[in-house]
Amino acid sequence: MSQSIKLEIMNCANCTCLLEVPSPVQHLVKLTDLDLRGCSSLMSRPGFLNMQSLKILNLSGCSSLKKFPQIMGCIAYLNLNETAIEELPQSVAYLSRLVALNAKGCKRLQSI
Repeated sequence: MSQSIKLEIMNCANCTCLLEVPSPVQHLVKLTDLDLRGCSSLMSRPGFLNMQSLKILNLSGCSSLKKFPQIMGCIAYLNLNETAIEELPQSVAYLSRLVALNAKGCKRLQSI
């Protein structure tokens, strides 16, 4: 992963055996698009605070994900459809560049 420092797009969609986002991914400072949709076994809340360039984060269908981490203010598109999250972190209120927040089918989400 250390040779992937310039990586901008990472697609791990439908990796159903993925339990957590590996810690080296959290240090990919040029990553702009992270697609984890359909990673139904993803349980550990990944940290995105170091991902200063991340603009698109797709966690749709991560049906085991109950807690959502604090995130950086550069996120523009955040897809949480069909996750098991119960609440959004306070940092969502400070996402000044957020254009779209999808939370359809989040049956445990109590408020936005």
